[in-house]
Order: sequence, then structure tokens, then C-alpha cells
Amino acid sequence: MSSEFVPIEGKSRGYWFAVAVVAAVLLFGFICFGVSYVEGHQLFGGSNVIPWGMPIVLAIYFIGLSAGSLILSSLTYVFGKVEYKPIARMAVFLAIVLIFGAMISIAVDLGRPEKFWRLFMFFYLNNMTSMFAINGILYGGYFVISILYFGVILAQQQMLTRIMGIIAVCWAVLVHMGTGAIFGFVEAREAWFSPIKPLEFLSAALTSGMALLIVVTIATFKLSGK
Repeated sequence: MSSEFVPIEGKSRGYWFAVAVVAAVLLFGFICFGVSYVEGHQLFGGSNVIPWGMPIVLAIYFIGLSAGSLILSSLTYVFGKVEYKPIARMAVFLAIVLIFGAMISIAVDLGRPEKFWRLFMFFYLNNMTSMFAINGILYGGYFVISILYFGVILAQQQMLTRIMGIIAVCWAVLVHMGTGAIFGFVEAREAWFSPIKPLEFLSAALTSGMALLIVVTIATFKLSGK
């Protein structure tokens, strides 16, 4: 499948409709964020018995979708499968959007999102023997690497794209295996306490990321008339 990418002119009705939908979703999200800040974790089913509510569920799901999508982009930019080029760039963009959504979900779960910066005070305010602290490094690094990866793709720097692709894919594997390790180290939950949790999460990321990419690709191509 051949493809040619061109800048969006922003003149069509479809473009402005998409902008309006995104703006409405953002406004609704900000309202919900404010309500959750005032009301607390009870809105998400959290309690002293259930410490991880819906925000953590969404964060784990978004991280898996992000890592899976980015890994699939390696088919084109690392392994040279040009037939997947029409969806590879989309996969990287989705990875960035989804990891950002995951970090927002984590900020909501903290209850005090204005202290989100403390997660990134490595070796100073964090206990670096904790999987949460280690995953803070993985998530922050993954977000930066994904943006750099997308940047070199847009700049059409083939050699840099391949190098960044290898780094990004390896980091994405670590990201979701690290997420699985959070659950695998919870000895109090027998169903979670297992050394194979990181591998389970990685396989789930690949399948869910591929499923999302298929749905988004079909929807995008149909709406754009391709």
C-alpha cells in the first residue's frame, strides 16, 4: 500500500467537526477532574478495602495500549516492512496520546494532582526499592522517548528514526513489563503474586494495542474516504 502524507489545511467541515469533538471531550474531562478532586476516591469505587479504583484501571489499560501500539510501529521503522507504513506513524502518535492519558489518570488517583511532580524526584523523595518509583522512571522516560521518536519520523530522518525506533521499542517492552511487576510483587494478593505477570502484561499490551490500531485505522480510512 502506497501512501503520501500531506499537511492538514484545516479548511474542511470534517476538520472543524473533529476539533469541536476534541474540545467538548476536553471540557468534559476538566469538569470530571474538578469533581473528582472535590469528592475524592469514593467516586471511583476506592476505599480502605479497595485502594486501586477506576483511575488505576484506566492507567494500566492506557499504558498497555500505548506500549502495544508503539511496538507495532517497529514493523516499519525498525524492520523495514514498508507495507505497514500507513499505520506506523499513527501507532506512534497513539502511543504518545495514550501514555499522556495514563499519566493524567495516575495524577487523578493521587488525590492531590498538584503534587504529581514528586513522582519524578528520583533518589530524593522516592524509595527507589519500590516498583512504583522504578515505573516513574520508565513512564517519564517513555513519554520523552516517544515524542523524540515521533519527531524524527516527521523529520524523515531514516537513520535516526531506526535508532530511536529500537530504543523506543525496547523501552516500551520495559514499561509494560514493569507495570506487570507492580502486580507481580503484591504478595498479599495471591492471584497477582507471580513472576510471570510482566510477560502476561506484555502479551496483553501487544494484542490490545493491535486491536486498537485496527479499529482506529479502519475508522480513519473510512472517514477520510481512502
